[in-house]
Amino acid sequence: MMQLPTQPTAIVLLHLLVLGTSAKICPSVNVRNSVDHLDQLRGCSVVEGYVQILLMERTNESSFEPWSFPELREITQYLLFYRVKGLRRIGQLFPNLVRVGGAKLFIDYSLVVHEMYNLQEIGLGNLTEISRGSVIVTKNPSLCYVNTVNWDRIAKWDPMKNYVSKNKDAKACPSCPTNCPEDLCWSQSECQIQPKSHCHPLCLG
Repeated sequence: MMQLPTQPTAIVLLHLLVLGTSAKICPSVNVRNSVDHLDQLRGCSVVEGYVQILLMERTNESSFEPWSFPELREITQYLLFYRVKGLRRIGQLFPNLVRVGGAKLFIDYSLVVHEMYNLQEIGLGNLTEISRGSVIVTKNPSLCYVNTVNWDRIAKWDPMKNYVSKNKDAKACPSCPTNCPEDLCWSQSECQIQPKSHCHPLCLG
């Protein structure tokens, strides 16, 4: 696991000013095999590094019910999900995640969601910026509301590399709520937030 540097980076120090002195900075988090390792994220406002959640073969929906991290607003590198059984909605874990920084990428990607067989929604309703890196969401057979998110507005670094494929047929998924602008949404109850056009670079929504 990557260790937190002795001196926080300048960008994280600035984020502390935005989020307040009570903000907790955490190092990279690698959660695999057991949901108990999610406890590393408890209380984190910023992860200075990556978050990987992967290879949980014995979990089910109830395994994730106790876990949510509403304090987490930013991940400075990348967020990856791979083969986690039972998780239905990523937004349950990170309801207030605003930015993924892409300071370090997983190949060319800052958001990776791959072979999540039970996932039904990504549901990251507050996510408005992926500063660097692209999005790849593939081979999630139960996943809806992935084609109703305008990923190019979130991940502008290289929109040609944003790749969404082999998820649930959009025709078999429910429609967005009628009040959602441009029919863009994360779920039946959550429209896609339009990024603030004149927000300061350190603005977290």
